Amino acid sequence: MLSDYLDRHIEGTGTFEKFVDDYFDGTPFLSQMLKTAYRFYFRTQSKIIKKALKLVLAYCLTVHITMVEGVPPEEDFIGKIEDETSRFFGKTMAPVMINFQIKCAMADMWRELHKDVLEELSSLYSSVYSGDKLKNWPTIFMLASVLLAVWECMQFDCHYRVPDSGAVDKFCNDMETTPVGVIIGLFQAISQKLPAIMDWDTNKHHALLNSNSDVCNTMTEVREHVGRY
Repeated sequence: MLSDYLDRHIEGTGTFEKFVDDYFDGTPFLSQMLKTAYRFYFRTQSKIIKKALKLVLAYCLTVHITMVEGVPPEEDFIGKIEDETSRFFGKTMAPVMINFQIKCAMADMWRELHKDVLEELSSLYSSVYSGDKLKNWPTIFMLASVLLAVWECMQFDCHYRVPDSGAVDKFCNDMETTPVGVIIGLFQAISQKLPAIMDWDTNKHHALLNSNSDVCNTMTEVREHVGRY
């Protein structure tokens, strides 16, 4: 049921982008990159990119408050947010046990999706060295971008959810030096034939990515994000 709920966020018209606007408010570059990843999925219907987008949703909803709809009128005062300055004004909070059960189930889901995305990314990197280095480059680029966005959320969240500052610093340092460094290093190694993002020009460079219009449009979007932010 939770998987279907996440699917509706991705398959619904504008639903994923609205979620990004609401949840990532104040982080324009991250928001725009996630929207670009969503549009890349929409154009290509890549199953692994969809999994990566579901990972974003599942992780964010795990650490988000849980709300309910369809509460009977005689009970809607229980857990209702009455602070008019809150963005959730008028919404109803889920009871404690329901909130706990949903968070546990969502946490299991994002961990499973995280494992699947990492395994697929590893497989794609391995395939690069057995053939054309740019064959799977667009998918690797989008997967790595989404994964790095999720890891950034994890590092940000741990500063507010883990009371041991020493453990937080170790977690963040370990993540920056190993997984982040490995993904970025491998990505740089397979991107030697491509221009820097700010130098991307579809008219000049489209042949490098097999003149794939979906990929070229995505690269143009990313160049605009980098230039703007």
